[in-house]
Amino acid sequence: MRTFPQTVTDSFVEPAATGLAGVGLWVLGDLCGYGPLLLSATLLGIVMAWIVAMVLHSRQYPVMLLESDYPDQEFIRAHAENMLHSIYGPACEIIDRYN
Repeated sequence: MRTFPQTVTDSFVEPAATGLAGVGLWVLGDLCGYGPLLLSATLLGIVMAWIVAMVLHSRQYPVMLLESDYPDQEFIRAHAENMLHSIYGPACEIIDRYN
């Protein structure tokens, strides 16, 4: 079941992302006249926005796991609770809603 998504990722998504990144750098560098310093500052801004998005997403992920209908719910609950404890600390009110 994992073979098809992995094949799509390896054969299409990763090369497409690499190509888009190259085109983006070319557009910013050659067509817009960005120099190395401005390209670096732009990349830093993109990376910072990406980190903020990942932190916000990682806080919601364990909650979504707790709400899922996964067959092995005990396994999921244990790992989701561990993630929530590592994010919010031992006095996590979210876990109490699902117990």
